[in-house]
Amino acid sequence: MTKSESLEGNYKFVADPSELAWFFENVLKDLSKENIRKSYLMCIATRPKKLNKEERETFGISGSDGVMMREEIISPRGKDHIWSFEEFLTHIYKYECPKRGMITKNGYAYPDKSLAVMIYAEPSDEVKVANELVKYAHEIISQTVEACERTITFGSTDGIKGQLDKMAGIAKKSKSIYAQSTEKVFIHYDFDLNETYKEKENREFAEKILRDLHEKAFGKGNYFIIKTNGGYHTLVKRTCLGDTAAFFKKLGKNDPVHGFADYVDANLDYALTVGEKRLQDQCFVPVPGTWMYGSFIPTIINKDDFNVEEKEGN
Repeated sequence: MTKSESLEGNYKFVADPSELAWFFENVLKDLSKENIRKSYLMCIATRPKKLNKEERETFGISGSDGVMMREEIISPRGKDHIWSFEEFLTHIYKYECPKRGMITKNGYAYPDKSLAVMIYAEPSDEVKVANELVKYAHEIISQTVEACERTITFGSTDGIKGQLDKMAGIAKKSKSIYAQSTEKVFIHYDFDLNETYKEKENREFAEKILRDLHEKAFGKGNYFIIKTNGGYHTLVKRTCLGDTAAFFKKLGKNDPVHGFADYVDANLDYALTVGEKRLQDQCFVPVPGTWMYGSFIPTIINKDDFNVEEKEGN
């Protein structure tokens, strides 16, 4: 594909509006009521590992962990503060821009097979974000003053340019602070299947095992299992745990990370991490109902566990 050919048309991310609506209504908190100073951070993520070496070099996409792009702070607009699915959907449609509007460093459109829409599934506290941003700004300004004092005292300009660069980036820092300031709503599991269980006939078996393990550990209706092209993300409601540390200590070997160990990629140690380290993970998940890597639609596979009328603990 030539560079000009790659730039034709628009990106496409809205795949299944009904799946998107279920995710919005049942997983995300209603921000139009008591949560009026809360918001969600959503973005497009590019995953270089989905491309071969030649493609990465041609397109100019480097690294292995991926890059967050087009971060959107999502919250209801206007003084009436109405939080609706239509407004949520609008944010995803914004990503369906002309491909010329989002290009790689080599001037190509990003390949669809490298892209996914991701969201932090826990809302951020905007007051906390503001406080943290002010603290960060004060810290950078203080460091810049110290660098200037060293220049006056010793005649050295070392460090001033770096500090000025940091000051110039203070406003951009707010996006990462949003990701660090989420309220604790879920415990997040991330399971990447090994090659054997990615095959359809084996995957159905593994999926049943995963659901049984979660039901035994947490009780039906207390978790959401998001199926991705390579595995599963699970969001477990903290409201069903009580004292989280005590709950997992008592759960012990009944924790799904143990029961599902034979099905995951052995090289992904984080999928088997137990204890406090796992409990601190951010709930960064693909958005169900959107196109993931160009050809897969993430879905919540245990919707039948819930009465759509109920949203308790959510």
